[in-house]
Amino acid sequence: MELGVYIHFPFCGSRCGYCDFYSTVQPVPHEVYAGAVLRELTRRAPDFDVWPVGSIYFGGGTPSLWHPEQLGRVVRGVMQTLTPGPGLEVTVELNPTTRVDPELLLAAGVNRLSVGVQSMDDAVLHMLGRRHVARDAVWIVQRARAAGFANISCDVMLGLPGQSLEHHLCDVGRVLDQLQPDHVSTYGLTLAQASPLHRRGLRAVDADYMGQMMEQGRSLLRTAGFEQYEVSSYARGAGVRGRHNEAVWHGGPYLGLGARAHSMRLDPGAARHRRQVNPELGPYLDHVGDPWSEAVPGSGVEHVTRARSRFELLFLGLRTRQGLSRRSYQDRFGIDPVEEAGERLDPLVRRGMLQVTPTHLRPTAAGIWFADELSVRLAP
Repeated sequence: MELGVYIHFPFCGSRCGYCDFYSTVQPVPHEVYAGAVLRELTRRAPDFDVWPVGSIYFGGGTPSLWHPEQLGRVVRGVMQTLTPGPGLEVTVELNPTTRVDPELLLAAGVNRLSVGVQSMDDAVLHMLGRRHVARDAVWIVQRARAAGFANISCDVMLGLPGQSLEHHLCDVGRVLDQLQPDHVSTYGLTLAQASPLHRRGLRAVDADYMGQMMEQGRSLLRTAGFEQYEVSSYARGAGVRGRHNEAVWHGGPYLGLGARAHSMRLDPGAARHRRQVNPELGPYLDHVGDPWSEAVPGSGVEHVTRARSRFELLFLGLRTRQGLSRRSYQDRFGIDPVEEAGERLDPLVRRGMLQVTPTHLRPTAAGIWFADELSVRLAP
């Protein structure tokens, strides 16, 4: 089992109309924030150093705004404080408006980029509140390839207000033709009530129509040589799958560093786990040098029950085409998930939603779209 390290960079140049992640629009304290993250890493490493680090993921916010020398300082800190595993994956989420030099990111230790393309239609990007246009995405991907990046992922949104099926397929086609990514993530739009787009009265397309977009988008990506390995994730070969997210989907531990980052640590025996949420930026910077305390405003520690831990492993595993490992589940909870599901499993298998193999309980190509419902039906 490997550890994933997630670093949350909460700063943005502006807020997108759909965003519900924690971020702030203010000048970036580059050195100060890197120092705070490294102090937190030093303090919390003893709880996580039993696992080798398989991935480091910089998310946000807009982590490509971070000065590469500070980002590299954090990468080096993780590698010196914890034990790097073989083939360590280091990903940075990159906004196409960020005029960062990809060569500097490579020098900082980054070997994978996740580019927030979202759409290749400038009118759609404007509606979403994105600050870039399609040619910015083309420019940064070309620069990254020239610098030597061999693993580039592109995010594409679907189900946008008023979007047609034909438009979505055209959008994906343009991403494939003009950007030639190694990995594609297609996300259905969800709008929190507090988001600017929701307040303007805009809504995503209905669930059935979004389902058609997902199904036909998968066909297009498959024809182009991409394999679906999770509900929203497609890779041009197993070697370019998102290693960080894949480890989380299969129940691995992760250490979250930075303001509002989340962590998950398996308790001894691995039958339950502990989840921690960091405070927002102000309290985080004020208290990061102190012994960790739930009294820090905005922080929280949850000792997840055994029953909830079992459901979460089932829920995450059924979002992947590989499915839930029966051995891993039994090692953690002492029971085979197929045996545990019992008669609840039979109608789902008959309807072609699930497959039972000697090693896995996995969704079919049709069933993966209903992973959430399958998890609820099978929950112990």
